[in-house]
Amino acid sequence: LHPKVHGGLLLDRNDEAHATWMKENSVKPIDIVVSNLYPFEKAVAGGADLETAAENIDIGGPSMVRSAAKAALLYDSVLIVTESAQYPEVIKTLNENEGEITAEMRRRYALKAFRRTKEYDSAIVNYLEEN
Repeated sequence: LHPKVHGGLLLDRNDEAHATWMKENSVKPIDIVVSNLYPFEKAVAGGADLETAAENIDIGGPSMVRSAAKAALLYDSVLIVTESAQYPEVIKTLNENEGEITAEMRRRYALKAFRRTKEYDSAIVNYLEEN
């Protein structure tokens, strides 16, 4: 978990100490994260062996998704987008709100993000229990 990435997501921009640390360490705030996890479910649906299944387990993606979703809930500062079906709504919202995302959208997408990582982890557990 690189501090320049996760710090840009998880540090409270309104906290003076956090803002100072970000400046001292050249950490830029991140406003939107778009993450498409490795296609684990697709890989195992085709009858993948253990090695192929393991190669398709995303490690960094779920961490970034969870960091962004947590920041959305804690600080209302990050939008996490976890599926391409969300793109049109994000674009429409940005266009209608002068480049801003609503707090309601951040919270709603954070819930979807946590649901996505739960489903992803469940797919991994289910595969391992069955193989």
